[in-house]
Amino acid sequence: MIVSKNLKIVAAGRGRSMSLPSIAEAVLSLISATTTSFNLVYLGTATYDKDEAFLIQTEAYRKLPSCQMIKLDVSEAVDNIPSEQETRDAILSAHAILVSGGNTLYAINRWKELKIDQFIRQAVEENQPVLCGGSAGAICWFDYGHSDSMDPTTFLHVDPNLTEEQKSDWEYIRVEGLGYLPGLCVPHHDAIQSNGVPRSEDSDAMLLRYPDQISIGIDENAALIVADGRARVISADGKAGCVLKKVITPENGPTVIERISFPHSHGSVPVDLLLKCRMS
Repeated sequence: MIVSKNLKIVAAGRGRSMSLPSIAEAVLSLISATTTSFNLVYLGTATYDKDEAFLIQTEAYRKLPSCQMIKLDVSEAVDNIPSEQETRDAILSAHAILVSGGNTLYAINRWKELKIDQFIRQAVEENQPVLCGGSAGAICWFDYGHSDSMDPTTFLHVDPNLTEEQKSDWEYIRVEGLGYLPGLCVPHHDAIQSNGVPRSEDSDAMLLRYPDQISIGIDENAALIVADGRARVISADGKAGCVLKKVITPENGPTVIERISFPHSHGSVPVDLLLKCRMS
């Protein structure tokens, strides 16, 4: 797959990282390359359109006089969703589409049900908006993602009688994204979530089950920036970065996973090279 040079993506390791100054600055710089005032469409489907998530993840943008914020509530948690035409018009008006963190599996399935995946693809083909988000909002732009969507506390209807043991009794799954970047996206790569299993370790096991893919691990305080056919990393704390992984099966010897660190200090690399798990 050859990635279009018109594609602009900011994929952060967690949802709330989208408002960290350095990551927000990257989003705004990609937008300002084409316009001085802009429409930002927020899709909070993965968090069932909760206002709390919206306020946290859009804090850096809502206060800007140049930003027209469009909160597109389409989950089953809201009483009235926009019509198909209203949804399409909103997405096609976007200079940027910001997707929340949350339950990726639910969001992707809901978008397909409402044709939102088709509207996003039309927008990308016609208007080249910036595609951005963290966690679920990062996974959705890839072919696949390493997801915590089986965490029962992230379901649309959470069982109020769940015990603490039941809340932590779940496994990561591989979910399908919208396919703008090939590979397996692993957000929260440096984190351990409520099941007690490190994302970095479990994503290794997942990669071994799908050895033809590469994976891109994104630390919580980092973001992968794709624009003009090149990719770079932003670190909000000076330490977080990305890790590229691929499965190597030598003729003589055991199968191993090759890991390549992609720190913010490395600078940009061609996207097509990166997606071969190479830095040079």
